Amino acid sequence: MIKKFILLSAAALVIAGCKKDKKTPLLDITGAWKMTTFDQGRISATASQYPCIENNILAVNADGTASGQYSGGTPCVLSNVGGNTGTIVTLGVPGQSSTPVTWIRNGNDFIFRQTTSTGSGQRFYATLSSVNNQLTLHITDTITVGGNVLIKHETRVKQ
Repeated sequence: MIKKFILLSAAALVIAGCKKDKKTPLLDITGAWKMTTFDQGRISATASQYPCIENNILAVNADGTASGQYSGGTPCVLSNVGGNTGTIVTLGVPGQSSTPVTWIRNGNDFIFRQTTSTGSGQRFYATLSSVNNQLTLHITDTITVGGNVLIKHETRVKQ
């Protein structure tokens, strides 16, 4: 009788000690992603201000590859962004070739790697989430412009 009580008590403690982990479901990153916001420190723009931003498409494939393509008919040039007179950023040029990209995932976090012809590559990081039932990809990248290191943020939504 005491053995049964001890075994039942131990089983009850084990069951009570087990938490049901609420795991975040893995979201599907494959498909086409259009840019909706661009921020590079002093330069911040949205697609409502510059509709051409949405012509920057990131195509993500299930095999761990991806490619960026600009689909606009004219260059996407951001000028005097945020009142910064003389500031010009080009976010896309028609016919511009894309750099091959590979990606790996850890849950809904991703590491993308651009590979150049010399074999070196730049990494950028992304987090995939669902906002108001819209899949959203938040990308963070560190870039060097004119000797200055800048942190670039992009938001993309799945098409």
